[in-house]
Amino acid sequence: MDRVDEVAILLRTDIFQDVSPAEVSSLLPAVHRHSLAKGAFFYRVGEESTAIWVLVSGQAKMAMPTPGGDETVLEVMVAGQLFGLPGLFSTRGPRVAHSVATEPCIALSIERDALIAFLERHPATMRRIMTRLADLVREYVEVIMLAAHEDLRGRVARRLLDLAGLHGESGEAGTRISARVPQETLAGMVGATRSKVNGALAKLAASNHISVDEGVITVRDLERLRRDYPDWISPGGRPPVSRGA
Repeated sequence: MDRVDEVAILLRTDIFQDVSPAEVSSLLPAVHRHSLAKGAFFYRVGEESTAIWVLVSGQAKMAMPTPGGDETVLEVMVAGQLFGLPGLFSTRGPRVAHSVATEPCIALSIERDALIAFLERHPATMRRIMTRLADLVREYVEVIMLAAHEDLRGRVARRLLDLAGLHGESGEAGTRISARVPQETLAGMVGATRSKVNGALAKLAASNHISVDEGVITVRDLERLRRDYPDWISPGGRPPVSRGA
């Protein structure tokens, strides 16, 4: 990967869309390329927040440990996603979540100090980051509300709609979720056990809302799934965001 490729990758992320290639190139001394094996950490809970990350290839997940030793999965990341933002601006100490490669990955990191200096010179990029952080707050509040008030099948359905919005590929059979989301990961996303999530998926498949083929989930009809499991928190729905905490 050469420096031109790195500029192109950064320009494709949402936060750099209002700046020129020459302006993004000024960040390159603070941009580093990483190759991570499956199971390797981008960062761990308790570490200082020293960089943000862009996933170039592969897949990863972000999760928080629970008091019982399990984990709550906050997000599944695929190529092109930027993540690790909130920790850079928090005044409350080190990372509270970890990000780990779920398959071999190539990623770029951008050093914190260089990014903050860049934001001070480019208000449009700062506004995009503020929008991203506001979306994150809203999403996490909604997750808490859903966990408290939605039944498990509804929580699974809402998560599948979110994943289809972020990683969906339209086809004759419906919207295929391109990200690989094992049942234990989906369980961590909705706060349930794998066996209970398996039961919820089986019921959604029996009602013809989804199909599951070798672990790949396809939503047969997005509008029908939205209608049957309405987004009561945000009437009218909401555009998908790339969370990336």
